[in-house]
Amino acid sequence: MSSPTSPPAAMRSRSPRPSFTPPRSNSSAERKICICDWGQRCCEFKTFFKKHPGHPYSGKAFDYTFSKSCDFQNFWAAATRYFHIPAEQQQQFISAAAATNDNPKKKERFRIARHHFPVALLQYFNAAGGMKYQPLSREILEQTGCYKHVNPP
Repeated sequence: MSSPTSPPAAMRSRSPRPSFTPPRSNSSAERKICICDWGQRCCEFKTFFKKHPGHPYSGKAFDYTFSKSCDFQNFWAAATRYFHIPAEQQQQFISAAAATNDNPKKKERFRIARHHFPVALLQYFNAAGGMKYQPLSREILEQTGCYKHVNPP
């Protein structure tokens, strides 16, 4: 059994259908925290970790503003693939981002909840001053121990 400050075993796996059943979330604001395809489950995990403020997953979701930069476009493509965002939803977001492109105060944004990232990577980004969307170097991956079974081309 996991302690209250360690993530449930289901959170340590790559399965998008965790077996852990956290309390239900009723807040409409919490339902808008993430672009993932987990639906209500994502909100339930956010609610669970909110009750454990010392845990790396307990903080706010990462907030990203749409950009035409190459790094952001690569990040956006990887995120939408990983979270299985349907092409029509992706297009809606891109269209909304293009419509607000001239107004910096109304730039299109999306969020990714913290529990979608490995704890070691969150700790690295906290020490480095925040989450980025630039590609991670092999050195950072080795330093954090993340994705050690992935061999890049």
